[in-house]
Amino acid sequence: MKLNKMLLIFGMIGIVTVGFSGCQASAKTLIVDDGIPVEVMTAEEISRQIALQYKGTIVPEDQLTYAFKSGGRIEALNVKPGDVIKKGDLLATLEKTDLSLQLSAASAQLTSAQRDVEKAEESFIFNNDQLNKMQELYKSGAISKNQLDQVKLKFDISESALEQTRQGVKAAQAGFEINNRLLSDTELVAKSDGIVLRTSAEEGQLLGAQAPVVTIQSETQVVQVGVSESDIDCITMDTSVRIDKNGQVYSGNIVEINNAPDMVTRTYLVKTRLNEEGLRVGAITDVSFQTGNEKGIWLPTQAVLSDGEKFVYIIEDGRAFKKIVSIEAVDGFELQISGVESGAEVVVSGMKKLSEGVEVLVANEL
Repeated sequence: MKLNKMLLIFGMIGIVTVGFSGCQASAKTLIVDDGIPVEVMTAEEISRQIALQYKGTIVPEDQLTYAFKSGGRIEALNVKPGDVIKKGDLLATLEKTDLSLQLSAASAQLTSAQRDVEKAEESFIFNNDQLNKMQELYKSGAISKNQLDQVKLKFDISESALEQTRQGVKAAQAGFEINNRLLSDTELVAKSDGIVLRTSAEEGQLLGAQAPVVTIQSETQVVQVGVSESDIDCITMDTSVRIDKNGQVYSGNIVEINNAPDMVTRTYLVKTRLNEEGLRVGAITDVSFQTGNEKGIWLPTQAVLSDGEKFVYIIEDGRAFKKIVSIEAVDGFELQISGVESGAEVVVSGMKKLSEGVEVLVANEL
């Protein structure tokens, strides 16, 4: 291009400055021969923190449903949804009348079985003494073998009876303990602190065994995220996590990384415990896993075009040329690319109007 034409263009066109977040590069104004301005930036390799972006859901860290082991009628329900409860709080009780009668009957059976053992032990001791004496008499020839055998038979019977009564005591003891546990199970006691999520029964209602009564959720919350197979190996228990909800930023610590994918979504569940409170259960949040620092060249998303292959326009010797690139990472509205060398001038605006080899004129560097 002739010198006077260049001076005229520099006199009429000012320098345009465009800032790109996270990209530390200089910008220039380019003018193609037909007068259409485009903007470029100098590609520079920089080190920046890499973050994997996902959506997450707020859920309680733990959820426990309380139920009575035996059936019965609810005598009292002491909580309602939304109540804050502490470990050891009495949640609900069953009527105890029938179970108390069953326990009394089991106790009586146990006492009777224990008395049977005492009697059997007395009989065993007596017959054992008799057998010992008869064996001595038989050795001295004072009694016949038939007389000894009769005493031995009585001993064997008393020994068998003693064993049976002892087994009877064990059975009676087990029955007593079962009924005692059932009676103690008429009280539902909170095993940990939490918030009542829902109640599934009412006072006076007749319930079957194991029917749900109260569901408690923990006060601590976690963010659940389904992470893709390509990203899951980048996340560890020590990975820093940032949770963003409507501009409010929260921090968290990863507490669980599933090794097996969900059979439907084929994603891996990652749970992050929130260090702060204030988010509603069920809320959808933006989650960033900070996976470390990485060197690379970053460009605005709009700089990368596609015609079957990803490419950018770079400026060489005053002309625009296509350069095939690969996308290595995505961070918001910026792409980490390979295929462009550091120092290359990349067109970031107006490139759709360019064609291969078109002549351009670069204004003063900003």
